[in-house]
Amino acid sequence: MAEYVRPALASPVFRDGSGAVIAYGDRWPFEEEPPEDAYSVTAHPERFAPLLTVAEALIAHLTAEFDVVVEEGEEERDGERVRTVTLTPGAADAAPLSFAFTGFPSVTVRGGSYFAAAFPHCGCDACDDSVAGLADELEWQVLAVAAGRLRETMRRGRVTCAVSSPDGDESSTEYRVARVGAGPPLPPDGWRPWPARA
Repeated sequence: MAEYVRPALASPVFRDGSGAVIAYGDRWPFEEEPPEDAYSVTAHPERFAPLLTVAEALIAHLTAEFDVVVEEGEEERDGERVRTVTLTPGAADAAPLSFAFTGFPSVTVRGGSYFAAAFPHCGCDACDDSVAGLADELEWQVLAVAAGRLRETMRRGRVTCAVSSPDGDESSTEYRVARVGAGPPLPPDGWRPWPARA
């Protein structure tokens, strides 16, 4: 099986109102709160465009390496028509994945029955996300789902979704479920790795 390789990404320089280069991902010292007015501003949303390139590369890699059915479509989100790509593995106990590409630009990934993650999650200047850091997170979470490392558990109307990396790092989110059964049923033994393409 071929290993995923991140495509070369453009790295344009962005400047603030005074002409100084903005060091996204390193603007605010760790122990310091961002300025209050940074929470309501997204000065350069176009800087997130490389995440769309990463998502396209992940889709191409997954469809080349795994037994999946690919469905492209559109859906309405917050008054915007967004392109969607859904990958459904050829095994019922392997978690499906879907990607939604917004004009912001951003990518939302949904996996299994309830897992969802947005890249970027917010995008405001206060969050100060670096595109490289977001690309790392997008890649490892998507590849973890395909490797069978998504766990979803339900208890009393709450779902916990946990995605783990090969070295044991884990990203976990808990959701209150408005409608049980909104997605595919949770397999009793957890999600399995995607079957390889023959």
